[in-house]
Amino acid sequence: MSWVTGNIGFHHIHHLNAKIPFYNLPNAMAEIQMLKEVSVTQWRLSDMYQNFSCHVWDENKNCLVPYSEIEMS
Repeated sequence: MSWVTGNIGFHHIHHLNAKIPFYNLPNAMAEIQMLKEVSVTQWRLSDMYQNFSCHVWDENKNCLVPYSEIEMS
């Protein structure tokens, strides 16, 4: 199935280096030390619910904000 989906679970590796063919993405993931140290994000239901009300990334606040907080200039 990985061949059919193009190893979609490793697609983020492709964004690090587009020259890596999809069939080598699992090997690249295993060999790149920095990717082995990534922590796992766990979401609670309350986190997911709160994210539904956030729509835009505010670069000044460095977080997601609802449209109602956007200042139109």
